[in-house]
Amino acid sequence: VIPNKKLQLNQISFRQKRNDQISIAPYIYMCPVYKKPMRTDLHFITMLKLPSNDISEHWILRGVVLLCDIK
Repeated sequence: VIPNKKLQLNQISFRQKRNDQISIAPYIYMCPVYKKPMRTDLHFITMLKLPSNDISEHWILRGVVLLCDIK
């Protein structure tokens, strides 16, 4: 936790309500984004960088993806 310190653009941060401190997420999860729930190359859109407090393998093993389809 870094109190009231400016961050560089390449650092990902979250604001906390307590004492206006900034917490930096130590890991990045490259999350795949799909159009539909069926995970194929036809429905793949892109990868998004999501800040995380866990290593990427944590999310990969759980099959975490983002979906754009609303049903």
